Amino acid sequence: MNAPKRYYAGRGKQAETRWQDLPVVDPEALRDPRGYLAGADLSAAVDVALTLGMPLLLTGEPGCGKSRLAHSVAWELGLERPLEFPVKSDMQGRDLFYSFDTVGRFHASQAGKGDADPARFISFNALGKAILHAKPLSYAVDELKLPEQRVGHPGEPHRSLVLIDEIDKAPRDVPNDLLTEIEGMSFRIPELSGSGGAGGGDRPGSGGEPLPTHRHHHQQLGEVPAGRVPAPLRLLSRALSGILRTQ
Repeated sequence: MNAPKRYYAGRGKQAETRWQDLPVVDPEALRDPRGYLAGADLSAAVDVALTLGMPLLLTGEPGCGKSRLAHSVAWELGLERPLEFPVKSDMQGRDLFYSFDTVGRFHASQAGKGDADPARFISFNALGKAILHAKPLSYAVDELKLPEQRVGHPGEPHRSLVLIDEIDKAPRDVPNDLLTEIEGMSFRIPELSGSGGAGGGDRPGSGGEPLPTHRHHHQQLGEVPAGRVPAPLRLLSRALSGILRTQ
């Protein structure tokens, strides 16, 4: 059996190998779902989540395949690539749904030039896109008066798969804060109703009322450590953790 090729010897001498000879790692190839093999227990857990229309929370060691599972599920079901949201330690629950350019909106209103409509300063993130994409484009454009380019709608209503990556980095209250939005498949945008000093008139579903959608229009795959998973989901999370560690 041939020994693996060495690039660095640590012998105090310059090696014959140069940086041009180093192997190239393709991040896209690492996400390729073809060839991903899930155990029977793990695939059964995914089926349960899809059938019930509930989030699937995964825990496990780094590199055990949690994120690749999301790409595999989306690929096998003929969905588009997962809508990914990388969690940061300073995030708020609303960041999963949308971002609002407060500074840009302020400058536009102070300059008195152009359109200072707050809808122009909204960018939708993973969960927000999934909910809006489950509705007809006319709902976002005609009823909510959102600019079409801000919604990024595919044209026809469709399901999405959301991957919330490393949610254990989020503040402790964030997972619990999402329960209402996930259960009701809706979220609020106070900036569109004038609350919080953002200005703008009331719009259906944008302020006092959440954006309504039909339930079960998208699935989610997230990573939550067992200690922070809401109590009803802890058993499932612990079971999946054991499954992933044995794959």
